[in-house]
Amino acid sequence: MADPRVILVQSGARRDYELAHMLERTGSLARLNTTSAWVEGHVSLLDRVLARLGGRFASAAGRRRIAGIPAKKIRTSVSADIARQAGDRFFPDVQSARKLQNYVLGRSVTRDGLNAANILFSVDGNGGFDLLRKARDAGLLVVSDIIITPLSERVVAEEQARWPDLGSEAVSDRQVALFEEHNRQLIALSDILICPSATVEEGVLTLAPDAADRIVRIPYGLGGYEIGRGTPRPGRVLFAGSGAIRKGLPYLGQAATLLKSIDPQVEVVVAGDFADSIRHNPLFSDLTFLGRLPRDAMMNEFAKADLFCLPSLAEGSAGVCLEALATGVPLVVTKEAGAPIEHDKAGLIVPKRDADALAQAIARIVNDRQMRDRMSETAIRGAADHKVERLAERLHVVLSEKLEAIDMVDAARQSG
Repeated sequence: MADPRVILVQSGARRDYELAHMLERTGSLARLNTTSAWVEGHVSLLDRVLARLGGRFASAAGRRRIAGIPAKKIRTSVSADIARQAGDRFFPDVQSARKLQNYVLGRSVTRDGLNAANILFSVDGNGGFDLLRKARDAGLLVVSDIIITPLSERVVAEEQARWPDLGSEAVSDRQVALFEEHNRQLIALSDILICPSATVEEGVLTLAPDAADRIVRIPYGLGGYEIGRGTPRPGRVLFAGSGAIRKGLPYLGQAATLLKSIDPQVEVVVAGDFADSIRHNPLFSDLTFLGRLPRDAMMNEFAKADLFCLPSLAEGSAGVCLEALATGVPLVVTKEAGAPIEHDKAGLIVPKRDADALAQAIARIVNDRQMRDRMSETAIRGAADHKVERLAERLHVVLSEKLEAIDMVDAARQSG
């Protein structure tokens, strides 16, 4: 097989730099170009200054730590985070702010050079479309990680009309159009589209029906998350996330109220940073809000959970579902959550926007302990398939085979 040599372009610490670790594991990573980060063993004075500034700067510089990848392979761009901060302040929409950040990050990649690479791998178009075009013109294969369904903004806009009192996620028609145009351009410029779930694939095909032969399904990995059972409290249902509308929290609120009469032992707890307007809304009176939890506390919540529930309306593949499975916690989710399960195996899949189905599914698992135990066993076994080493090999094969196919086409043209 052909030997992939990959430049990975990624803003922030998405999935704890999982893609970079996957590529490094197979010897494919030529360079990681990212925004502000703590590189193991190398902390610049500017990084220290940004960490002291607080807010987004502290998040950008102080909470991102890259370990296990040689420092010589990493290039960080503090200026890209500064550009994003400025864009959020002065631009009317988030897409424009992201575009500015991508432009600055792309310039950083261009200055660094293509480093004899044969693949440019962009997370959600990070680095900007000019960079992707330059890579294609230079003969590189362009691979894009599609991190969420391209229809997510459309879904939120539709949903907020159903819940006008929950205006914290207001999305304008212009935002929907900008987001979907971003995804159309990203799809058009990509030779391979890495999608973590059927939900993302369906969204891609809605915007670009001709993209089917470029889609590759590679689910998310566990990263450093350990597989092992907790000690569940019967009836304790856990939800984790932010963004009440997109995550389907109104339907969970309705389901929690229904469960008071169906099964009073059920307690639904919510981990995540929600505004007081959400926490004190009567719709959510039967939910217990825990607030935003640090990682150790979140792991403790998974250990105590009897089941995990995410009735989301638009995801890529929610990592919290995978963390629940790794703790042996069955799921009650919608298809749109992108969870890596089959119905009635490691959990139950319910229709979106259906509080009654949600309540019935939760009660069914809580009250059938044999079912719950069987699902827990399946969850643990399935989580093992998401170890980074397994997914790294799968990604390596995909990239190698694509490069080999291109080489064969080029050779045929030359001989012809």
